[in-house]
Amino acid sequence: MSEFFTTYGKDAVVILVTIGVFALFILGYFNLAHPTIVLTKPEGPVNNCPDLWIFKNGECHPSYHTKCKPFDPERYKGQECDIAKSCGTSWKGLCK
Repeated sequence: MSEFFTTYGKDAVVILVTIGVFALFILGYFNLAHPTIVLTKPEGPVNNCPDLWIFKNGECHPSYHTKCKPFDPERYKGQECDIAKSCGTSWKGLCK
């Protein structure tokens, strides 16, 4: 090992430091270029009705003029996004 430093001396140290600095830049780039996004579930219960709809008497009623009629949300489980989209709104906590 001592022969290595006597033969190459400063050159070896400069090469090793340069490689180390490049390695740190590469690691930093990959950490910044590919950030981790953590998604969490919405807090609290999901709304009973689509956005801009009011839940009363066991049915969802629109609060704006629409062709859609009041409906019982329990009867349409699994179709929430389709209903909201067809009525020109979204359903917070279920779909965009």
